[in-house]
Amino acid sequence: MNYIICDDDPNMRHQIEKLILSYYSIKGYSHPEITLFESGDDLIKYKGPVDIAYIDVEMKGISGLNAAKKLKETNPNMLILVVTSYNEYLDEAFEYKAYRFIQKPINKEYFFKNLKSAIKNHETRTAQIALQTRDETSVIYMADIIFVEKVSRKVIIHTINGNIYPTYSINELEKLLVPGFYRIHKTCIVNFRYISKFDHYTISFANSEYKAYIPRRVYSDFKKSFLTYMESTGQC
Repeated sequence: MNYIICDDDPNMRHQIEKLILSYYSIKGYSHPEITLFESGDDLIKYKGPVDIAYIDVEMKGISGLNAAKKLKETNPNMLILVVTSYNEYLDEAFEYKAYRFIQKPINKEYFFKNLKSAIKNHETRTAQIALQTRDETSVIYMADIIFVEKVSRKVIIHTINGNIYPTYSINELEKLLVPGFYRIHKTCIVNFRYISKFDHYTISFANSEYKAYIPRRVYSDFKKSFLTYMESTGQC
């Protein structure tokens, strides 16, 4: 994982760095790459990869959020965690699709909780799967899969870029998919990421005419799992 920390206060930069390294040590993970910046002007020049960014808002020159927005153009899966003393920047942070808002002074337990969530979210966003069809093998991001269905004997993977017809069975695919997918019945697996609404009978997907049927026996567990997913990814 590649982290950046951008704050004009050197003590804050090093505190966040120490907290990240401490969390990784506690979990027994290999230490990540961490790059520190003291201004948005310095950050905007950075050309390296970024997975998770801790950004202060109010700095001289270009704001941290504007710099992060520019950086996100080349790192679309980057998660932004805004670290600031000023609550008035909350709305602006969400406008920039910030993943979390962390108040100064930093609470260690709260920081660890949000770091854990960010790592899990990023791993889900960037997980890939190799799909073999009759003609070729394609490697795609699992986050691009809207849902999977079995029609007659054919398995269809509906993605944001079109349909894929793998040689895998739906049972084999279920074992390969990361958390965030839910098998609502034996012929359909849905990705929570793309669900726009649901009731006791059907699921609707964002920007899609497709709908999926929910059996009554799984509705309660499905709803609980969906709400847990939304909470873990900071969407509710």
